[in-house]
Amino acid sequence: MFITALTLLFWITDGWHGISPAWIGVAAACMCLLPKVGFIDGNEFANGVNFRTFLYVAAILGVTTVVVDSGLGESIAHGLLAITPLPSVYR
Repeated sequence: MFITALTLLFWITDGWHGISPAWIGVAAACMCLLPKVGFIDGNEFANGVNFRTFLYVAAILGVTTVVVDSGLGESIAHGLLAITPLPSVYR
């Protein structure tokens, strides 16, 4: 109940702190999966979580954050729009 209340509080106040609601949801989900904090114990976590998938998703989220925050994504998008034959409405 505490995790849910804290998540809702952060979602309601996202205009003040500037953290995206999606990141708040991911953090809340991770909190629920932590052994002795969330809903499962250490043995269930170790047996039930595929660590390859876990690391893959974590790497994708990390690389995506770097691409967005560095401006690389915007540069790639502008470059692709410059060479694709799209109408000016999409530019």
